[in-house]
Amino acid sequence: MKSWRCNCNNLGQFALFLRAMFVKFKRRVNRWRFKRSIKRLRQQPFCMISNNCLGRRLYQILGRDYNTPFVGLFMMPECFTELVIHFEEYMSRELRFVEVSKHKALNETRESGDRYPIGIIGGAEIHFLHYESEQEALEKWNRRKARIDMDNLYFLMVANGPYDEALLKQYASEYGQHKVFFHREQGRHLSAGFYIPSDAQNMGNLYSQYQRFVGYFDFADWILTGEPLDRLGSGHQ
Repeated sequence: MKSWRCNCNNLGQFALFLRAMFVKFKRRVNRWRFKRSIKRLRQQPFCMISNNCLGRRLYQILGRDYNTPFVGLFMMPECFTELVIHFEEYMSRELRFVEVSKHKALNETRESGDRYPIGIIGGAEIHFLHYESEQEALEKWNRRKARIDMDNLYFLMVANGPYDEALLKQYASEYGQHKVFFHREQGRHLSAGFYIPSDAQNMGNLYSQYQRFVGYFDFADWILTGEPLDRLGSGHQ
């Protein structure tokens, strides 16, 4: 009996090992598939306006210079929506900095960690998470802003936090097919919205976990084909 129990334990451990190996293999394959798809954009002009580091991933895969200042930063969905609605007007304004965020939770995070710069344009707040100083943020912002291609804008938003349908409808009303947002609420049906499964209470780090898009959204199809959003992938909700 003791030997039988030992064998069962060994089999259980082996099954867990196989499962872990399968998950790891699937992750690697999907990362390769994502990169292969993005490389279809080598000759395609685009300018990614993203509310976090996700847009940066496309430039890195292609080895392309940033023609967008929205790199190494994040914006809350309400601020990003405000920016999208007034994009040309706000981008003509000078970036200024503030000491305190209007978002209480973010102030608490900054108090317990790095006090990165916070910028303001119009009514939109920008958190320069990966910048050491206001000077660095301003210099890179202005340099990259000068490269913006206004004829090839594409907007990406990761909708972290509670699913605010009114806000997302407002976001979806601007810029037609050149705009998407990603959420974790299965069964929601909004124009420009795509469901990406998540086990966490938010969307997680899609910049690092870009393999999660495979089977749900294809960036190259979106940019290259101009197809209506509801034909791009099974993840449309």
